[in-house]
Amino acid sequence: MSTLGRVPVHGRDALAICPDGHAYRVFGFLSPTQANTRRVRALPFFFNDCETPMIRRHFLLTTAAASILGASARTGIADVVAEGPFEVTRTEAEWRILLSDDAYAVMREGATERAYSSPLHEEFRAGVFHCKGCDLPLYASETKFDSGTGWPSFTEAIPGAIGTMEDRSFIFQVRTECHCRRCGSHLGHILDDGPPPAGLRHCLHGLSLTFRPAA
Repeated sequence: MSTLGRVPVHGRDALAICPDGHAYRVFGFLSPTQANTRRVRALPFFFNDCETPMIRRHFLLTTAAASILGASARTGIADVVAEGPFEVTRTEAEWRILLSDDAYAVMREGATERAYSSPLHEEFRAGVFHCKGCDLPLYASETKFDSGTGWPSFTEAIPGAIGTMEDRSFIFQVRTECHCRRCGSHLGHILDDGPPPAGLRHCLHGLSLTFRPAA
């Protein structure tokens, strides 16, 4: 197995593990540019480098299904961005000044960062993880664990720190989205594959967080 753009590759097939806990087959070699947050999130199945007859046949057979899934994901962006009202509000221009392009896409548009791309995935010092949008303390370090998914994962949030809502951006699936209670910035999803006793995994985007080490 080789790794290209942090996505495991077997020959010409790549398997992308997304924050919703599901695996998506991606056909053709991925360059770092192709394995970006927008394309992986926007279309669970996409196709490139269709040079061999087998790949071309697979592409033709699955194009219709991919179009349906892609349309669902594109129109579902608004479903993963909380509307508020919130205690902290900013204009789009103010958010874009405050955040990097990647952070804006994740926090304000509901995009998904690439697995293993955040330094916070490996951050296990004592401290607190804050919202990058408004600095609200969200998760204590003692609730963080290594889920093996490539995204910072926690068993629970600081009480009263986050809000949740239904996310219907994936066809035939309803997930639980979580966001900052104070500014509404998208953080990630809460899944039911975590460790006991609660069995929950708060699967978060490192781009949505800042870490403050304990004094």
